Amino acid sequence: MKTRTILASLITCSLSFSAYAATDWPTKPVEFVITASAGGDTDMNARLLAKYFKEVAGVPLVITNMPGSAGSIATTNVKNAAADGTKAVFCHTGHMVINKMTGIVDYNYKDFDIATIAGMNRTYVLTASKKSGINSLDDLIAKAKAEPGKVIYGTEFGGLTYTQGLKLEQMAGIKLKTVDAGTAADRVIGLLSGRIDLGVVAYSAVKDYQTTGKMTILAQGGPERNPLFGDFPTFVEKGINYTSEFPYVVAFPKGTNPEILQKMGEIIKKIQDNPKYQEELRTSLQQEPFWLDRAQANAYLDKTQQELEPFKDMLKSAKK
Repeated sequence: MKTRTILASLITCSLSFSAYAATDWPTKPVEFVITASAGGDTDMNARLLAKYFKEVAGVPLVITNMPGSAGSIATTNVKNAAADGTKAVFCHTGHMVINKMTGIVDYNYKDFDIATIAGMNRTYVLTASKKSGINSLDDLIAKAKAEPGKVIYGTEFGGLTYTQGLKLEQMAGIKLKTVDAGTAADRVIGLLSGRIDLGVVAYSAVKDYQTTGKMTILAQGGPERNPLFGDFPTFVEKGINYTSEFPYVVAFPKGTNPEILQKMGEIIKKIQDNPKYQEELRTSLQQEPFWLDRAQANAYLDKTQQELEPFKDMLKSAKK
């Protein structure tokens, strides 16, 4: 009986300590491993959160860029990390869903603990390089129909921009030459050099090049025109039922204490509610604040998985 009492006391103490440790989190810097290069929209969103993180959490948020292999270098790094709340991956849903469909990795979002969706980018625009000579969406469609498979569309295999390209082909009735051009920052370089004709990238990454005539924005992916940036047509206006949105997922290694996941979500929500953050988000990235809690984030990923199922065979062929 005495042994059982001692054992029960030890279990109680252990549970109490675990709860305390989670409540006390974070006590040391937290690292976000980014699936993209510095300078892209994923990187810029993470760094903007990091700017306000310490004010809310009391510790710094460290950003580590780990691009490559369609984001799988970063996701694998975090998946294999200790589930102690010190490291999470910050990425698009594409890296959490599509990479398994393509066969790049053998895991998806269900093999992580999702804390929150920390933002939603609806500012993606279809952009043409100056070298391409394409000056409008009508130009693109005419050229792609006249020469199927000639217009080069740069994407990141395994990323959401790949499925966006498939949807565009399907809905516009065209055929593009799709190539792996890397992360958003890499695609901008590809557009500037003329190595690719087209790319879907965040407006914030190409707005200066549009202004100086080095690139041409053909259409924006939102359901309606975004008042925070230039007066560019939507695909819907042109009769193409195509929209795009890119959420930012915060995912920890499987087995992370649920209280840590909950607290990370609360920290991100407090940052999102900060008027200074909101103003900077609108001014620098032309985005509106957006946040989903754990349950909502997982439901969103489930929905994304279902929506991408029809493209599964095409996604698999992209890897070959």
